Amino acid sequence: MIKKYHKVILWTIFFVQLALIVIVLQTAKVDDVTLAKGEVQPFNTGWVLVREDGTETDLEKLPYNTVSRPNEKIVIKNTIPRECMGKTMTFLAADKTLKITVDGEEIYTFGVNDKRLFGRTPGSVIVFADIPEDCEAGEIQIEMCSPYADYATYLTEISVAARDVAILNFLKQKAWGIVLSMMILISAVMFLVLAVMQQISIRKIGGVQYLGIYLLLMSIYYVIETKVPEVFYGNQTLYSNLIFIILMTAPLFLEAYCYHAIPEMSRVMMTAMVISIVNMLVQLILQIGGWVDFMDMSVASHAIILMLIFANVVTLGRIAGKEKSLENLLHFFGISCMMVSVLIDLLRNYTIKVGDLGMASRYGVCIFSICTLITYMRKMMQEHVKFVEKAKNDAIAANVAKSQFLANMSHEIRTPINGIIGMDAMLLKNCDKCDPEEIREYAVNIQSASQTLLAIINDILDISKIESGKMEIIPVEYELFSVLNDCYHMAKARADAKDLDFRMEIDANVPSVLYGDEVRIRQIINNFLSNAVKYTSEGHVILRLGYEQQRGNHLLLKIEVEDSGIGIRKTDMNRLFLNFTRVDEQKNRNIQGTGLGLSLTKNLVQLMGGEIRVTSEYGKGSVFTALIPQKIVNAEQMGDFAQKYQQYICAAEKKQRILLAPKAKILVVDDVEMNLKVAQNYIRQTGARVDLAHSGEECLRMVQQESYDLIFLDHMMPQMDGVETLHAMKQSDSPFNKNTPVIALTANAIAGAKEKYLEDGFFDYLSKPIREEELMELLRNYLPAELVEEKEQSERAQEGKKEYSECSRKVNIVDTVGTAENGDTAKTAENPEKEETVEAAKIPENEGITATVKNKGTVEESLAGSGKMPLEERFPYLNTMAGMTYCMNEEDFYLEMIETFIQEDKREVLNTTFEEESWENYQVYIHALKSTSLTIGADELSGHAKDLELAAKEANYPYIREHHAQVMEEYGGLMEQLAMDLKGDSRV
Repeated sequence: MIKKYHKVILWTIFFVQLALIVIVLQTAKVDDVTLAKGEVQPFNTGWVLVREDGTETDLEKLPYNTVSRPNEKIVIKNTIPRECMGKTMTFLAADKTLKITVDGEEIYTFGVNDKRLFGRTPGSVIVFADIPEDCEAGEIQIEMCSPYADYATYLTEISVAARDVAILNFLKQKAWGIVLSMMILISAVMFLVLAVMQQISIRKIGGVQYLGIYLLLMSIYYVIETKVPEVFYGNQTLYSNLIFIILMTAPLFLEAYCYHAIPEMSRVMMTAMVISIVNMLVQLILQIGGWVDFMDMSVASHAIILMLIFANVVTLGRIAGKEKSLENLLHFFGISCMMVSVLIDLLRNYTIKVGDLGMASRYGVCIFSICTLITYMRKMMQEHVKFVEKAKNDAIAANVAKSQFLANMSHEIRTPINGIIGMDAMLLKNCDKCDPEEIREYAVNIQSASQTLLAIINDILDISKIESGKMEIIPVEYELFSVLNDCYHMAKARADAKDLDFRMEIDANVPSVLYGDEVRIRQIINNFLSNAVKYTSEGHVILRLGYEQQRGNHLLLKIEVEDSGIGIRKTDMNRLFLNFTRVDEQKNRNIQGTGLGLSLTKNLVQLMGGEIRVTSEYGKGSVFTALIPQKIVNAEQMGDFAQKYQQYICAAEKKQRILLAPKAKILVVDDVEMNLKVAQNYIRQTGARVDLAHSGEECLRMVQQESYDLIFLDHMMPQMDGVETLHAMKQSDSPFNKNTPVIALTANAIAGAKEKYLEDGFFDYLSKPIREEELMELLRNYLPAELVEEKEQSERAQEGKKEYSECSRKVNIVDTVGTAENGDTAKTAENPEKEETVEAAKIPENEGITATVKNKGTVEESLAGSGKMPLEERFPYLNTMAGMTYCMNEEDFYLEMIETFIQEDKREVLNTTFEEESWENYQVYIHALKSTSLTIGADELSGHAKDLELAAKEANYPYIREHHAQVMEEYGGLMEQLAMDLKGDSRV
């Protein structure tokens, strides 16, 4: 019942209470206990006005006004009634100095002895003059003088009362003026708050902040005009100057408000602002220079205000006549009230010249502020409704876009996964009877599909990092040719698959070595090219690269990709870079894509301080341009790209050859067993003999007993580090290894590292975790030439399936996903007799070669029959893909590395060095943890260990004390989880 009629009940209670208040006001009789209690007597009759020439005029009653000359001395005199003696006389003195005497004795002065920096305005003041209690004759004289004509003879009413009663009675008279001034002040504050709120949320200010400042100034003006501040602080010169300064300044803010809020008045307001600024500057110069007083120039300020308000009334009247809305009518009504009230005040000021100046305009400005506030609150509510509606529509659109994105991603991700599963199934079933070339083809296809899948996932992760503000730009020195070469290879295969004319137009004058984020530059170019090839069915794709605005050692790298594809509609341009969005979806539904590439590209360009541009003609093609600032490291010109590419091809053919060194003897020194095993397995592929040492001391013993052809020496080791070990070797009397090349093993492969190691005596350095390509290149460069031989892969393959398989499983960047055509059949593990067709790993036409693979049983059945759980499912908390790249892409070796990681538990030694504050050794052991955890793909632990290592290096021991326990807990949890998952059942 109450819930149903709650509104009626609430309103009924409200009106009953309101009626009770009215009844109490009308009927209740109580004693008067107000502070202003007391008699106030008028003292307005019996006055005589005496001029300087002695002429006397009997004044019938105050107030009174007549003419007077500037600086003319005027005296009014009277006899004080007996009942007024000992009380306080109160009246307004408007812009004049005065002196009051009783029986010839001075009792009050104002402005007579004032000292002013500039100007001569005495100001207006409410006089509270105390009449002596023991007057004899009671003869009172008030001498007045004004620098302005007619002000000395303008007299207001005079009253007499006890001093406290006089003051309180004065405040009571001014109460309504103060209330109106406070209402204007509150409106000003609300407008300023509204401006801040709009700035934060919708960013549609519309000049509201200027209106707030205008009303704030007017509230100060009206408070001063009430004369109430004089009761507390009597500096009349300050008040006078404030009045005139506000009269000059306030119109500027009202004009600025109109300029922004009312477009129809922009020209008029611009002119008005120029006039106001000139008026203000002229008045200040004349006043400060002492030539003309503010009071004499106030007519100019009054005229500007009146014309300004009149222009508003006319314009807003026209707007309200054309568009009859409540907001326009309120605006027009408010400004009209302000104009009428200001006009009344000005007429009153220039005729009567007494009383509370601004009495009428105070009402008008108050009405204007309230009407305008209501108008803007309604507008804000309407904007909010629109904003909410837009947000709702955007949310719906985003939901649709994300749904479409998920559908696209489902297809995009399933395609390479199907390729991986299909090829892996064929490899598992046929590895015992396939020749090495077939096995290699399967492996390459799996690798290619994995790279495609990794690229998709990286795009998603990059977008997430950017949106969360965690994407970092990591600048390094890089060769521009290397970046362009990689991009050319990736795009060329896709372009050739669609018979597109793919061209590279590279400015030969571009500096060869730059400083920037090489990875992101490559990613931007690849995204441009991939997008161009994807949406171009015939014609050409051109990559142009040059530079603009070279200043000192900086330039603006210009990357431009042109295509003759489908182009972009003008209406779709504003949606081109939105996440999860693909333009012209209906037409492009058969073209694969995640809708992230261009959004990611734009974000990356902006993160690097660059800009992105797009020009397009629908149906004819598009041009995407990125301008990215980069630093020049080597100003030597890159030269002709085609020529450098041919040189690269020759070098690449050399690298494709397999390195063999069966007569070489190599020593690897490292205190971490995992690092030794990785290096040993990679080097054994060459047939070389590998000796291992676990410390600097053991290394010294071995190099004094036998000669080696190459030594890999870890830098960070306890007791004796790599640098100390190298120096000890050089100083040794042993005849062995005096000239043997020594390569530094380090996990700190930062800029300048090579120079540092060369300075220490090393020949070169190899970063950890070890990568096969880098290791082989060092063997090729530093082993004696007579010990090294190279064979073609095909020739090496003939030496045995097993050896070839081990050498061919390397991580290469392959852009296309191809599948072998194989008509072989095999029995499924679950049903040897049953023959079924394996669904092919179908790759989109523009992604490479499409083929169909047939086999017995489905992919899922093959995996189930194999009895193996994929590594990423078995160890979901590890980056197994990265770990495999450090373990020769061999699952058994990777699992062996995990076992070694568990066995090499460093918690005890780390805790011991931490408790003993042996920070040098702590740095060595935490460095090792960083390297080994990265090798198995424990990226997060590796990152935290890196932070601790850096803190130890920089002697930031408080950081170590704060985070050591947390990292050890994380390390221990990982160890326990790894141990449990290694022992667990690995079957699906």
